[in-house]
Amino acid sequence: MKKKILPLALGLVLFFTLGIIALLAGLQRPVSASVSEPLAETVVLPTVIVPTIAPDKVEEADKLLQEIQSQIEEANKKYLKDGWLHIVYQTKNSVASDGTIGNGISIPQEYTMDDWYFLEDDGAMKTSAVSFMRDTAGNIVQYSVLYKGKWHNKTINDITDASPFAPKIDFGFANRAAEMSQSISKQELKTENLVSYTLPIQLAAPIQLAGYDQPTQGTVEKAYFHADGSGLFKLETYMILPDGNQVLDSVTTMLILENLEKPSEEIVKILEEVQQ
Repeated sequence: MKKKILPLALGLVLFFTLGIIALLAGLQRPVSASVSEPLAETVVLPTVIVPTIAPDKVEEADKLLQEIQSQIEEANKKYLKDGWLHIVYQTKNSVASDGTIGNGISIPQEYTMDDWYFLEDDGAMKTSAVSFMRDTAGNIVQYSVLYKGKWHNKTINDITDASPFAPKIDFGFANRAAEMSQSISKQELKTENLVSYTLPIQLAAPIQLAGYDQPTQGTVEKAYFHADGSGLFKLETYMILPDGNQVLDSVTTMLILENLEKPSEEIVKILEEVQQ
């Protein structure tokens, strides 16, 4: 199979090889932005090898990509509509991050994100949002509030500008699948009522990552969707070692995905406080 090398679009592999799902989620909260700052200065974006697909496999690859996009479109119709989008997901990283949020606060190896976004008629978040990062004990590591076009990180007392955006409730998997559709494979898990798609990404040159003894040759993503079209259930990322073995790097599991008419009383109180 012939191969061609392309620049890595949008930091695709960078986000995965850093093992920080919050970065690639596309939710654009200051929680993830603050995590990326100390890393952006030292990490050079790698390139990926995109395999040239055989002519007789083109139709099959296109079909799988259409399935993934249909999954996302169906879930978006359910959740990206007027109201409060509430997303809770848990991320477990196999190795500890050497990054910090700020003020000496370390990024937990395992954490839960609890996000509330007020969506308007185009499914975009523009005016109000609250985002929490919690540790395994439920303690708040940091939280941020969107008010009047600015994110207020209440933990480190930082304020940053915000732009309207549509949350990606698949953590951007569909976009990456479109970039690498030649490599997609599918597996149905009938006993769990799930369907999974595997997306391997090979780097043009290996890179050495903190926490790993061996360089990384690439990554493999496994996205698990509910078969009933209710959205993403879990996203796993594996590192490809020089000998071809795959090592689990991170697992992100969707715990809550819902669209509500009103936010919780806690969120109402926080929004009122930031307006004062």
